[in-house]
Amino acid sequence: MKKRPRILFIIVSIFLLIVLSFPFQAVFLYGHRLQELSIILSKISLLNFLVALALLANIPLILRASRWLILSLPLTLILVGWNNWVVGMTGHDFSSKLTWVATGVFALLTGFIFSPTVWNLIREPKKRWWLQSLRRTVTLPMTIEPVRGSKLETKTYDLSRTGAFVSLSSWDELEYPMHEGDVINVKFNLGTINRISCSAKVIRRTDTSGQYPMGIGLHFLNLQRNHDRLLRRFVENNLP
Repeated sequence: MKKRPRILFIIVSIFLLIVLSFPFQAVFLYGHRLQELSIILSKISLLNFLVALALLANIPLILRASRWLILSLPLTLILVGWNNWVVGMTGHDFSSKLTWVATGVFALLTGFIFSPTVWNLIREPKKRWWLQSLRRTVTLPMTIEPVRGSKLETKTYDLSRTGAFVSLSSWDELEYPMHEGDVINVKFNLGTINRISCSAKVIRRTDTSGQYPMGIGLHFLNLQRNHDRLLRRFVENNLP
């Protein structure tokens, strides 16, 4: 999925509106002006502040479709339910029935996590394509130095700021098999004078699939700051 599902933006917007509703409740219920910020904040209970913090903490998790939502959303629901129960039992501004309805609506709202689109993203992080670094299809000579065996002269299929996919004509090119999780050394040039040398972790082994050839996916490790800058500039300035 190249873009975030729209439902994630909708939920984030609703969470922000709920957070903003706390000070505005004080404005409309007690007749304060927006300029009376200190008085408005004093009208917001500790539980309301905790609910607001929980909602704000969920926003980056929602935008990333993070697996932590499986834990954070139920905890937030409990906190919201507790807050609404206290308001319904002790407050005079909202009835107990209304607070129970509000809790039920929020429970339904948090159920967005189980929609097929979002649940698939949570279960399979590789589908969160909007979080992937920009990639440029480019053929660059690359030297691979595995832990075991001789170095291998090969070529990239594509390149990003954080890694590369290296094409192979046959697995027999490797003197010893490479497995996901193996750490190797790689060297390659960007242009005629910029030499990149770093460690890389094997994150994928694949046979020919779609437009991708047989090869291995690499994630760069311990990149020097200037190398990171060079890679980002190379990829972003040369996208088709």
